[in-house]
Amino acid sequence: MFYYQQTTEIKLLATMSVFLSDYVEYSPDDDPIYYLNINYEALSYFNLINNFQFSLPIYIVLFIVVAILNVMMIAIFWLFTFIFCPCLLKYRRSPALRFTHMVRVLFKQPIVGTMMANIPVVVAGGLLKWL
Repeated sequence: MFYYQQTTEIKLLATMSVFLSDYVEYSPDDDPIYYLNINYEALSYFNLINNFQFSLPIYIVLFIVVAILNVMMIAIFWLFTFIFCPCLLKYRRSPALRFTHMVRVLFKQPIVGTMMANIPVVVAGGLLKWL
């Protein structure tokens, strides 16, 4: 059993598993003896996150921080490549970044696809709510 200790008195059971072994065939003459061992173990922070034991705002902040770190790493990689790439040093002027064109090409299809995928979900949710 793995638990999440919220306070000194409150422990929430996060996961539990049961393993059965050494079966003895039951007979009316014999009374088999079984032993019950219970092992409690606290979850680490990583396992607490994986088992969704924290509240929703913590996960929202966690995902925002991960997204910001990803964007920062991509920006650092892009700057490093732009500054130190030998093929770009021979040009006096770097090519212009056409942001609006890039947004139209990259974001139109995912937005349309997401909206189209949500149509059956919204219809099914509405029918379930109505019924």
